[in-house]
Amino acid sequence: SRDLDVRMETWAYTRDPTKEELRREAILDHELFFIEPRQGTLQPGERCTVQVSYFHKFNGAFENPVVLCVRDGKQIVLNLLAETMASVPPLFDMFGLTMTHRLRDVPS
Repeated sequence: SRDLDVRMETWAYTRDPTKEELRREAILDHELFFIEPRQGTLQPGERCTVQVSYFHKFNGAFENPVVLCVRDGKQIVLNLLAETMASVPPLFDMFGLTMTHRLRDVPS
């Protein structure tokens, strides 16, 4: 389930969705990106690992912005980018498979 998914009533639609809106909806519907844990609370000085997975179900480039909400309404936007390419013969590329990023501490 999508935590922040809000669907408007059908009477509220004022236009057809754009190609980009349809593409983002498809990315969410097909669950191409998985994030764990979905929520949590950290005390000052604590750390946690957030796992982001991409499932290469379809050929193409995919983008999904994710918002991390931090104390006092601060937000961090992570723009997840992934691409699945057709390969003949099939090829699995492990370049960049595991990456670690350290986000700066939020001031108290």
